[in-house]
Amino acid sequence: MLVEAARRIDEARIELADIALRRPSLDHVFLAMTTDPTESLTHLVSGSAR
Repeated sequence: MLVEAARRIDEARIELADIALRRPSLDHVFLAMTTDPTESLTHLVSGSAR
């Protein structure tokens, strides 16, 4: 997937300083599994979640 993305970026003649693939942190996984994707994450961070 990353190789395909890099190829398409190159074909579009877009210059990148860096490209990387990282494993998600436990925080990212937890938020992905427990939050409503339609809810703004800024509300969750500020503590004003529903």
